[in-house]
Amino acid sequence: MYKKGELSTIATLERELKTLRKGSGITPWKLASTSALKLAIAKQTSTNAALLTGDQILSYLQNEAEKLGDTPEGQALRSAFALGMQDNPGQLMLRRRHFAKTYGKHPDTIEAYENRGIQEIARQLATQPSEGQSAGQSLSTAPVPFSENRIARNMLVQGLGDSFQLGPHASEIMRLFGNGKPPHLNVDVDIVLSASEKGEDWYAYKLRYAFQADIPSIRLGVVTSSHASDVLMASGLVDDTIKIDEDTDFSTEIPRILECSYLVATKDGVRRVLNFQEYSPEARRQLLQTVWQLDAEDCRILEVHIPEVLRGPEVIYEHYWQFDLSLKIGRYIYWSTPRLAYLNSVSVDATRFPQRDRWQFYSYSFLGPTFPGTLEQANHRYTVPTHSWIVQGHGLMLIWSDKTEPTQ
Repeated sequence: MYKKGELSTIATLERELKTLRKGSGITPWKLASTSALKLAIAKQTSTNAALLTGDQILSYLQNEAEKLGDTPEGQALRSAFALGMQDNPGQLMLRRRHFAKTYGKHPDTIEAYENRGIQEIARQLATQPSEGQSAGQSLSTAPVPFSENRIARNMLVQGLGDSFQLGPHASEIMRLFGNGKPPHLNVDVDIVLSASEKGEDWYAYKLRYAFQADIPSIRLGVVTSSHASDVLMASGLVDDTIKIDEDTDFSTEIPRILECSYLVATKDGVRRVLNFQEYSPEARRQLLQTVWQLDAEDCRILEVHIPEVLRGPEVIYEHYWQFDLSLKIGRYIYWSTPRLAYLNSVSVDATRFPQRDRWQFYSYSFLGPTFPGTLEQANHRYTVPTHSWIVQGHGLMLIWSDKTEPTQ
């Protein structure tokens, strides 16, 4: 039997806990508004509610969720709260659908598991410890998995939503700023289009991407569709993607990409070449297990690890890659920044394009309405000196048409 007032407290706690799971899960400002939850934890731990910090409330909730163990309720609730998903938890429905797919259940069933877990925690919090009974748990002051980056990002999202009344769209806008990854500074992009060893119906795409950033590694996704590229970039699991032709066999193209894709790190005037490695099938599936929109067999993952001695904000990295594309399938190329970056310039050199005089080229820049650079064209060279910040999705496109074909 519940004591007087406990049923009302349980209902209030359930409402607050259900609010915490919405959107990207538990966030600092959500915890700050959970007055009933804060009061209940204070009573359980014999603490002054006014002195409770967000980290302490989160630590308590983590412990309560862990008490549910590996039961369906415990696992579903931890997923709903996005506990342990600091980098890119996504929205609640995406987490719920992935969980449902993984365990072969309907999303409504997963929601029912979450609700039962919430009810159990609410009952425990609403039940007053009897006289002489120790409090449910002591409050930990140990760090909890709210990284400084995530806290700052969540505060910005909250500020955007409140200031401009964006609601859930605030988090979507923040994703333009690099999924919480550090920006690339002093970026220079040089693209060269030239003849391919595969023959006259092909061309080679060569890219040099120079930048500065203190990063431990670079991870690439090799895909055959724009959909797969978009999904991978949205997941935050890769730094960039390479899109190859749909009818290209991974087994023949990956060795060539590995041969022609590498990273050059320059520190104190010394250049060192670092090579990419392909993920094993098992490692690839494990990495992509949270990306339910993508079949792990529809892509490949490449990664280069940067040694500690070659890391630091002053190090200049140059990423080179090359692959072949068919002239019969697409008549355009584009480059777009994978994250927030300070771009010095971006250029495309088509002077060595196969049968160059046969083609009419058109260039377009989509670097945002405020970038100061102007498109410069000279003898099939296209350059935009920007010296400006750009966000994910900004870039440059080159399109060509066959002069010998009749116009419509």
